[in-house]
Amino acid sequence: MTSLTVFGGKLFASMGSCTSSHLDAPADFRGKVYALQTGQCVTHDRDLGSGWKHLAAVRRDGRLDLFVDGLKTAESPALSSSPLDVTNGQPLRLGAGETDSFSGRIQEVHMVRRALVGETIHRLAEQR
Repeated sequence: MTSLTVFGGKLFASMGSCTSSHLDAPADFRGKVYALQTGQCVTHDRDLGSGWKHLAAVRRDGRLDLFVDGLKTAESPALSSSPLDVTNGQPLRLGAGETDSFSGRIQEVHMVRRALVGETIHRLAEQR
């Protein structure tokens, strides 16, 4: 594996040769890209820019929606067979990702037991 990246809620791995030599990896192996997704994931695949940002993640109808400053920027594909279950035995970690960690300060965190609608999220973002 010569590179790993996350995009669109999936983990991508490319296969190649470490030294660009045909001796390291056969031609039918080099140049392949594999993607993996487990569960439901949603990512914001662009730089957020400088300054404070209002982020909201909503789990609704078998999918995850991501909002930045009150605007929906990404959504996961809907699950077709079973309800989205994100329960696990691990503590919630904010700002710690699989490939990188957040560098900055988090001012406030709010959690609610219902799925907020876009208008409510937009209003909350404008209040910051």
